[in-house]
Amino acid sequence: MKKLEQQLLDEQGFQILRVLGIVYQVYKEKTGVMAAKIMKEEDFDFCEWQAGIKLTKGVQNPFVLEYDSINVNKNFAVILMEYANLGSISDIIESKKIVPIPIV
Repeated sequence: MKKLEQQLLDEQGFQILRVLGIVYQVYKEKTGVMAAKIMKEEDFDFCEWQAGIKLTKGVQNPFVLEYDSINVNKNFAVILMEYANLGSISDIIESKKIVPIPIV
């Protein structure tokens, strides 16, 4: 499936910079560096995605990603979101770094 996903991103004009598990770090001149997650259309719940957008709208939290758009074609959903280079919240916890309360 990776080859098909990469072809799908290429067709949409994205340059793949890195593969990060199930997410791609991509670049496009119009959008800059972003993260792209590709799901089978049958596994994607549009109502759930819309609910997530409403819940995070206007939220100022470094652990909440901003979603840019969703494109559904060729039986796949391509979710574009801001790219976060801090790793997962688990990575931050395991690093035992002190995170200021206002950020949490």
